Amino acid sequence: MNRQMDRTMKELHQFLNDHANEEMSMEEINALLGAHIKEMNARKPEKLTEKTAETADDFMELAEEKLEEGDELGALRLARKALKQDPDNLDAEWFVIRYEEKDPEVTLSKIRTALESGKANLEKQGFLIRTTLAISGKSLKQGRISG
Repeated sequence: MNRQMDRTMKELHQFLNDHANEEMSMEEINALLGAHIKEMNARKPEKLTEKTAETADDFMELAEEKLEEGDELGALRLARKALKQDPDNLDAEWFVIRYEEKDPEVTLSKIRTALESGKANLEKQGFLIRTTLAISGKSLKQGRISG
């Protein structure tokens, strides 16, 4: 998810938490959201810079821009900032490995380590769990996804 979409979703979620209630109908909630979205669209979007960057994803977006400009060192510096802010960010880790490491064997080893670490983090967060529901609704089976 890009920076603007992430911010929009967070703002809408917060807006709903602050203004909607369980007694409201879907039509009322949609009208409330529609009015707030119109207000949001009227605002001028903030330009992303190093000073306005708040998340690892923000720094990675800036790193990609630097790379497009041909500034590999600047891109690598921003990717390191992203990795410092979020050590589990696989995009940032991959970027740093790709542009920092020159030995192909070491690169491959670091990539394998990063992928295993990423897999472990996803499993810990519950993202790699397969859930199967029987059509009858009588059985529930969970198991780890392997491979």
